[in-house]
Amino acid sequence: MIEWLRNLGAGTSADEGGNRDMFDWLRNFGAAGYGDPIDKDVGRGDLRSHLRAAAETKFESVEWFQAMLDALWPAIRGAIERDLMVGIIEPALGSKIPGLHFGDTFLGHGPPQLHGAKAVVGGYSDQKEVQMVLDLGFHPRSSFNVALALGPFRVALSELSLRGRLCVRFMNLVPRVPVVSGVKVFFANAPHISFSFGGLAKALPFTPQSVKEYVVDAISKAFVLPNSVNIHLDAFAAAFDEPDFLQYHLLHAPGHPEGVRDRISR
Repeated sequence: MIEWLRNLGAGTSADEGGNRDMFDWLRNFGAAGYGDPIDKDVGRGDLRSHLRAAAETKFESVEWFQAMLDALWPAIRGAIERDLMVGIIEPALGSKIPGLHFGDTFLGHGPPQLHGAKAVVGGYSDQKEVQMVLDLGFHPRSSFNVALALGPFRVALSELSLRGRLCVRFMNLVPRVPVVSGVKVFFANAPHISFSFGGLAKALPFTPQSVKEYVVDAISKAFVLPNSVNIHLDAFAAAFDEPDFLQYHLLHAPGHPEGVRDRISR
């Protein structure tokens, strides 16, 4: 895709040799032959059917997707640090070990590595669906700064590693904006996570293994089947159709009238 964009900027034809790889990938992405039809009953069985079809599809190397992931990483990292680590994992740790919380949550500058991707098209006549399976690995090495704190004790995590297959399922394809009604994001199985402690680890009343179990359990309850993160795109599209809808950066600009902001929020 990177080469395709470069050629596009140069004004070359989309039919030239270097551009065919991207079009072949897109053609395969939409091909109905990627998997068996999905069960009509929507639910856990439906998701499992997608996964069975995905298991029969080979992973492809998609360097352009990695480039996009690299560019998006600062925003994705911020969402993970706030919504997953502080919003989900930290309360779970505190419920197991009262007072335990994150001292630092910086995941580093290096994004996850995409080892491969594959797509499965399924559904039934009036509700087509597309699922992407991303084989991801995250090994930040020395660039990250994550620490746990308990009272006067503070311990840094080191040798953090995560490997898993993240599924992004585009629900109910429709011939109108926003094209898909919603998105489900989940892991088919709990990702493999490993890390070690540094500093005063021996003085703590818990071990890295116990913390790992608590972290995996928290992630499983939020992201591993039958659980998933659900994004309803129809609701976002409807918001843009409201006559009083304003751009976020204008609505929240310094000095913007509070009355207008209150009006929009009602």
